[in-house]
Amino acid sequence: MSDTRGIDAHLTKDDLANIGLVAMQAAILEETIEIGVWLALGVPFNLGPLITRGRTASARLDLLRGFLKGISPEDANKIDAICNAAADALRKRNTVLHGVVIKLADADTLAAWNREKDQTIPLSDAPSVAVALSAVEVDLMRLLQVIQRKEAGQSGCGSR
Repeated sequence: MSDTRGIDAHLTKDDLANIGLVAMQAAILEETIEIGVWLALGVPFNLGPLITRGRTASARLDLLRGFLKGISPEDANKIDAICNAAADALRKRNTVLHGVVIKLADADTLAAWNREKDQTIPLSDAPSVAVALSAVEVDLMRLLQVIQRKEAGQSGCGSR
């Protein structure tokens, strides 16, 4: 699969930029997930961190999935689809940001390798991971807005 003799290869500016792009988009998605948990619980933003602090992005996503399904069971399939896409994008983020940089055996291509998941992502493909993170963040924001509007309509007031 890979040739670890190339580990001493240096990352290029493009490689570093691609890794940075993934980190930036992941931070935006993680913030949306965290705020989504607070909104779903109706917790003020100054108290929200008490619930989500110390939890991984995956744990926060699991919380959000559960809370949203409780609030809007009719949207369960949409919630699952978005949360599954987010989980997949976060796994790829983990590989790009935390994986071991290797040189692929068939080329001079550098890749991030996640030993635990046996997942390899060429660093040149990192922008597609960033796009996936961004797309799922947009989908999640739209879902949160729809559910908030439904809740507001049911309660007869404009906010929680």
